[in-house]
Amino acid sequence: MESKLADYLKMEALIRHFNFIKESSYEDVSGIWKIESGKHGPVLGVTIHTHGNEPSGLAVLAHFREKFPLEQHLRNGVVIFVLNNIPATGKFLVAGSDDEKKASRFVDVNMNRLPNDVMKCGNDDPRYEVRRAQELRSIWSQFDIGFDIHSTAQKSVGMIMNIGTVHPQLIRGFPITDIITNIENIQIGKPAVFFYGNGSIPVMGIEAGCHGNPDAFMRAIDCTEALLKNLNMIEGETEAGGREYNEYFVDGALMFPDASYSLVKPFPTYEMFTVGERIATNEKEDILAPLTGHSIFAPPGTTVKNLDEEVMFYLKPPKIITVE
Repeated sequence: MESKLADYLKMEALIRHFNFIKESSYEDVSGIWKIESGKHGPVLGVTIHTHGNEPSGLAVLAHFREKFPLEQHLRNGVVIFVLNNIPATGKFLVAGSDDEKKASRFVDVNMNRLPNDVMKCGNDDPRYEVRRAQELRSIWSQFDIGFDIHSTAQKSVGMIMNIGTVHPQLIRGFPITDIITNIENIQIGKPAVFFYGNGSIPVMGIEAGCHGNPDAFMRAIDCTEALLKNLNMIEGETEAGGREYNEYFVDGALMFPDASYSLVKPFPTYEMFTVGERIATNEKEDILAPLTGHSIFAPPGTTVKNLDEEVMFYLKPPKIITVE
């Protein structure tokens, strides 16, 4: 059963916390809230609203400002909250329909599909997300650990979106048991997290659940608290090792050649298919599954409007790993 939404996580509260971070700045870059403990420790970067229509990140911000004031509880190190996409988030918060909410995902470019040469583009580039990535690069580069909070259009019990090596010591206590790997090597363009830190820091994201779902809000909050505990940045300990996880390896992606194509059916998260199975068609040509596995990040229906992005990703069957 879906959890009831606490008052400090309701829309009017999220708008208040959005306005706070929108007006906050660090090193002349807006949309940044920096909390310093005054003691030596890691720099944790928590990025929210890389996509404007994913409010779980604002729920985390609200929690650490109102319910569990991080400024009072941070034992060491620095936490930098970054609102990656300010205007897209603003559009989402005033959206009056589902179509308007979907249209608030980004302004010009999906911030998780940035051009490969984004940092070489001119600073007068007309695309907002390109300019914003260039502006944030100096902030992102300060991270010792990067944590990016997302949510999904379809129902989900949460996923850890791992970038590079899995870091078991950081995910202890996360209320999520599915880990997705290798997506950064399959997707089009560069995700924002590609530019975090010095290129070799621990970086991960979470898909907390369905957009706006109270359970997704709480899952994002719980994961962030667990990460802070694992880094000894706040008091408390997470569970001991020995927990089993399902690791799904992203092995490909589906792209539609043109707008005449549609999926043969909706593909829920982890829907299974077999190699050679008919996945999509335009009634003249079929697209067949290249492997036996599972789907992820498919649209809720059978069609897509943006042909420049993946329709869905192909996952290999999961393998069980144990985090010690």
